[in-house]
Amino acid sequence: MRADVAVAGNGVLGLSLAVELKRRAPGLRVVVVGPASRPGGATAAGGAMLNCFAEVTDTTHRHPASRAKFAMARTALDAWPDWLAALGDGAGKGPSLASPGTFVVLGAQATATAVRNFDAVQETLKEHAEPHQEVHAADIPGLRPVPHERPLRALYLEREGAVDARAVLQSLETCGRRLGVTVTDGSTARLLTARGRCTGMRLDDGTEIAAGAVVVAAGTASGPLLDQLLPGRTPPMLHGTGCAVRTLRHTGPGFDRVIRTPTRSGACGMHLVPLGGGVEYLGATNVVSFAPPPGPRLGVTQFLLRFATDQFDTRLGMSAVQGWHYAGRPVPLDRFRSWARPESTACTRRPAPTATDSTARPSSPGTWPTPSSTPALCPNSWLPSPRCAAPSRR
Repeated sequence: MRADVAVAGNGVLGLSLAVELKRRAPGLRVVVVGPASRPGGATAAGGAMLNCFAEVTDTTHRHPASRAKFAMARTALDAWPDWLAALGDGAGKGPSLASPGTFVVLGAQATATAVRNFDAVQETLKEHAEPHQEVHAADIPGLRPVPHERPLRALYLEREGAVDARAVLQSLETCGRRLGVTVTDGSTARLLTARGRCTGMRLDDGTEIAAGAVVVAAGTASGPLLDQLLPGRTPPMLHGTGCAVRTLRHTGPGFDRVIRTPTRSGACGMHLVPLGGGVEYLGATNVVSFAPPPGPRLGVTQFLLRFATDQFDTRLGMSAVQGWHYAGRPVPLDRFRSWARPESTACTRRPAPTATDSTARPSSPGTWPTPSSTPALCPNSWLPSPRCAAPSRR
C-alpha cells in the first residue's frame, strides 16, 4: 500500500490531522492506522474538559515554557466552538458542547497546594478579564457533599465546559471517510527508514505502507516507535494512566455543568462531566509509571468513588455504573513535546502545547499539527495548540 501521508494512531490527534490534510489537499492519499477497539486509548477514555483557566496552577507563570503552554490553551479555548461546527458540517451531524460552563470548587479540607492553585486560577481570570463569577456553594445546582467537604470557595467559568470524547471520535471518523481518508484497523509495529528518512510503516500483520510523510500520534506507543528512529535521543516516554467511571443517575437531579477541584498531584483534580440524559463521567486519577500497569489499581478506584461522592454529591452512591474507562497517555519525562521532521530523523523541541493538542484547521488559532510539522506526538489533554490542527486532556 502507498500513501502520501500515513498516520500511526487513530485518536483525536491522528484523525483530526488526517481530516485537515484532506480538506486542504483533497488529492492527498491519507491513511490512518489504529486498532478499531482503541485499547488503552486516551481519547476514548477522556473526560474531554475544555479547561484552560481551570488548569492554572501556582507554577503556570514561573517559566517561559509553561507561559507559552497557557497562551496556546487560551487560543484553543477560543477555537473550539468554530471547530466543532466545522466538524458537524463535515460529518453531517457533529458533537456539540456536552456541558457549557465549569465550576471550580475548593473544599473545606483542601491541601495547601490546592489552595494556592485555586488562588492562581482566580488571579489569572482577573488578569485576563476572562468571564467568571464567584459563587456560593449553596448556589451550585446538584451539589450535596458530606458536611466536612463542603466548598468554602467556588468559581464559575462561563466559557469552559466539556465535549463527549466518544462523540468527537465518531464524528471525526465519519468526516474522514466522507473526505476519502483510508482508515485501517491494525497497529504500527515498526517505522521503515531508508537513507536517513522515515519512508513508511509496517503493521503488526506484516502489511507495509510506503509514505511520503509519516505522523506518529499513537499515544503511549509513540515513544517506542520514535525510539526506533532516534535511539537514546528522545526523552523517555512515561505512561500517565487513569481510570474513570460513567454512571447513570438514580437519585437527585445531577449536575448540568462541569464541576471540578483545582489541579493537584499532576492530575486535573476530581471532576464530574455531565453527558446528558442523567449520564455523568467521574474522573480524577493520573498515575505516572515507566511501564504500563496491568490494570487499574483497586486503591485508585476506591479513591475515585469515595471522593466523588464525598466532595460533590453523596447521592452518586445510588447511581448505576454504565462503564469503566481505563487508559494511558504519553508523558515525556521533561514535559516537552518532541517533533521529528519527516525529511530526516532529526528531532526538535518546543514547549508542551497543552493538555490536548487538538485538531487541524487552516492557519486559524487553535489548530493541530499541519503537514509541515509532522510527524508529531499524541496529545495528552483536550485543548488544541495554535498552528496545529483543531482544538483538544482532557
